[in-house]
Formats: sequence, structure tokens, C-alpha cells
Amino acid sequence: MSSKGRIFRVFRCPHCGYTGYRQVSHQNDDSLCNLCSNPISHSPEMRYVTTVDEARTEMQKIVVSGQKSKSRYGLGVKRRILNMVYDLSEFNKGNGVSRRRILEECKEADIDLDKAKRFLIQLEEEGLIIEIDDLLRVTQEDLAW
Repeated sequence: MSSKGRIFRVFRCPHCGYTGYRQVSHQNDDSLCNLCSNPISHSPEMRYVTTVDEARTEMQKIVVSGQKSKSRYGLGVKRRILNMVYDLSEFNKGNGVSRRRILEECKEADIDLDKAKRFLIQLEEEGLIIEIDDLLRVTQEDLAW
């Protein structure tokens, strides 16, 4: 991999079991897990790619490879937050929903606000939600992920 182009590290976190990807400058640079924020260091099982689409494909391969994730609860919370964005956006006639409103819903649902903020950032990084004019919207109508 060239150090001049974009490099994405695709990983399974050794701390929480989350499967994700992060952009790094070099393979030897540490990154942080998207879910638990623990450091991820280079190891032989890491995969490196140059585009977001390749990173998503590699993530899917890791997930399908049969290794069980320890983060089942966290992924359920992430899905709930994605559903909140979708439902509240639809309730607002498809015009999106403010981040503040999503966090209010998370608070009412007893979802830790720091975790909710991390998941919102993660959902944006993964391209599942976008923010336009300070309003969040789901990018895919079917929510099948």
C-alpha cells in the first residue's frame, strides 16, 4: 500500500469483537475501535484497502467468516439508533431529524448518550446516515444491513 493514498484498516477489535474499518496514514499507525474506542494496532490478520467500498466488502468477509462477535448488545443499540433516525425523519415528512432530537430519544430509551454519539458518528462514517442542513437522514430506504 502506498503511504500517499488513502489506506483503510479493516479489523475485528480484540477488546469488544466489533468488526469495522478506519482510515490510517500507514499500516503501523494505531487507530481506535469505532465501538469501544480502544486502540487497534497492526497485526498480521489486519486487512488494508484503498477505498471505502473495499473496506465494507472486507468487513462483510470478516463477519461471514464465522467468527462470533462479542458486541451483540452494542450492535442492537446501533440498529435502534438507525431506526430512530429513520422513523423520526419519516415522521417529519422525510425532512430529516436533528441530532439533538435523536439524543433526546436515546435518553428516553435509557441509551448511554456517549455511546449514542459514537454510534451516530459511526453510522455517518459507514454511509448509512447523512447530515444535510443540520438534519440527519437515512441514506438507504430498506435498512437491510
